Parts: sequence; C-alpha cells; structure tokens
Amino acid sequence: MNRAFASGIYTRVGELRGTCGKSVQTFDLSLAKLTQPLRPLSLGLGLLLGILTGCGGTARVAGGVGGGGQPPPVHEGIVITVSADRFAQLAVRETDPFTALADYGDGVILPQDVTRKATWSTSDATVATVEKGGLVTSIATGSATITASFDGAIGTATVVVNQKPTIGITVNPSGDMFSLSSQIHPEFSATAVYPDNSHLDATYDVAWTADPRGILGFGVDSTYQAGIANLVAVGKTTVTAKLKTGETGTYDVTVVP
Repeated sequence: MNRAFASGIYTRVGELRGTCGKSVQTFDLSLAKLTQPLRPLSLGLGLLLGILTGCGGTARVAGGVGGGGQPPPVHEGIVITVSADRFAQLAVRETDPFTALADYGDGVILPQDVTRKATWSTSDATVATVEKGGLVTSIATGSATITASFDGAIGTATVVVNQKPTIGITVNPSGDMFSLSSQIHPEFSATAVYPDNSHLDATYDVAWTADPRGILGFGVDSTYQAGIANLVAVGKTTVTAKLKTGETGTYDVTVVP
C-alpha cells in the first residue's frame, strides 16, 4: 500500500493535495469525521496533518477545525460603511448613534450590522468622542473622523460640530439646460461645506423644491425622492435644497422642448 504525506494551514477553505491528484477525498473538520480512509495525525488549531491512503488523494477542509478551537475567519475585500443615525451636523453636547455595516462582497455572506462588534475611535476627542457601540458625543466646535474597525477592515464617517455650512448643489447629467423630449430624470445632489473645509453629503437630508412650480418636480415627498427630478414643462425654474437647520443652496435650471 502506498501512502502520501500532506499538511495544510486552515484559512476559510483549506486544501491538501497528495502526489498524483487522481482521487478526491473529503474531510469535514467541523464534525471531525472522515468520509474516506484519511487518518489524521493531528487536528490542532489551524494545522492538519494526515495520511492519504492510495496514490495522491486530495483532502479539503469543509469548515471548522478540530482540536478545541475555531480560528478567526479570513475575509478578503470586506468593506465597512459607517453612517450616522441622522445628518452628522451636531450642536455642542449632542449625541448621535453611528452604525457600522460590513459588506463581504463575495455574494455568500450577506451584509451584516457589526456596530456592537466593531472597534470605534475618533480622530479628535476634543471635538467628538465615541463609545463602544458607536455612540458619538459632540464636545466642541470643529470636525472629527469617526472610525470603525472590524475583521481587518476600517470604515470612516465625518461628524461636524457647531458650524454653519454653505450648501453646494450638483446635477447629473451635468449642466443647467435639459430637453423635455429627452425624458431623462436629472439627479441633483447636495453637499454641506463647512468653514474648516470639511464636507458632508446632504443629498438625503435636504428638502428638494423647485420654484416656479410646474416646470421641474421632485414628487410629493421631496426628501424621499433624494434629488431625482421629473421634467414637466418648458421654462426656467430654481431648484432649492434646504436643511432642517435652515441652510439652503440653489441651482437654476432651464427646460427646453
């Protein structure tokens, strides 16, 4: 009887190959069972040593590991998205819960809320602090970057304290003239720009209107439309984006036949 020696290191899915690769043998570490005559010498954490019976079998790790431990999974390409519960423009001594969402990007693991699992930090604790679980407290005028770290990846978001912004508006497709016959839906976006040059995307946090009405519209619930407009009639109108705190930005639009 010929025997081949193999060893491997556990990642997410491990694989051990023999010398010929003519047959395939599976090994389920999570159940610590053998489905073929594979005789394990050791099932230590992260390490598999085995004897593959016959010429050049293949052993695959089907998840989990024996020997009393589960190593942390290795996720490549994970993206962490950090966001505030509301628009992150705070007065002094206000609090705002931030959340962290992990997107593994592999089509296998669904995006997960990792707010309570992430490690949180702030770039400037004199401006804003952050507690375990993502609760941000504003301290003094300025801006700070809030960071959530999880599984080797990081995500960031900005919090601005006690500053009044100017509102800039852009539109896609770019320009200030649109053809009614094109049947396109211009997409407006708003950015809050602060005295210290920090920026916040305000597109979903402003109320969108157009005056005079009847030329370009944003629907009944303008905030739900998030800047997506309908061309209604030929004419000129001014698009306005307004924050709840009163700051506004405007953009002049012309609709032609």
